[in-house]
Amino acid sequence: MVDKLLQHAGGEFEIRGFHEIACVCSDMQRTTDFYTNVLGMRLAQTTEGPGGSQKFVFDFGNGVDRMAFYWFPDAAPSQPGIAQSDFFTSVKEGGRDITTATGSMNHFAFDVAPDKIEAYREVLINEGLQVTDVWNHSDRPGVDQYMPAQPNEDTFIRSIYFPDPDGIVLEFACWGRPLTADDVIHEGKRESDLARNRT
Repeated sequence: MVDKLLQHAGGEFEIRGFHEIACVCSDMQRTTDFYTNVLGMRLAQTTEGPGGSQKFVFDFGNGVDRMAFYWFPDAAPSQPGIAQSDFFTSVKEGGRDITTATGSMNHFAFDVAPDKIEAYREVLINEGLQVTDVWNHSDRPGVDQYMPAQPNEDTFIRSIYFPDPDGIVLEFACWGRPLTADDVIHEGKRESDLARNRT
């Protein structure tokens, strides 16, 4: 494995930095308040995904580096020492479930050039990795609209997902379009909205 990593270092993959670091929160409004008002990050985008989930993206201040937080209505409570997505089992079964526990690191997304994503997918497949199709993320309601088969004018990210040796979800992602003030349109969900708190 080390030989393969050395072979690729500076070679086939042109990783330009982190696309985002994605974590999971229990209360999006509280998280937004902390990252914007305490740490001074800019709220760059709000999206609502399948099943009532949310994803809010915070810009570190340079317009490039971002941190994302997911809110899942069925997220398990924080479990120090126990947190990993069953994402690839879901993909094998035709799903796209990326739910992880509150407080977990959901996945790492590396920023890659838009014109390289399909070629990088082929390289990863040739290395024997399980790799998703290229997914086109759009802020439209419903799974088919949120992840259309082909990019559209709302597609803000195109990406592929694959596991590291320990099953950590990694993503190669490229921007489909710049984010604007029009991308901040959703009210953050609260901890009281979590499925476990509705009984």
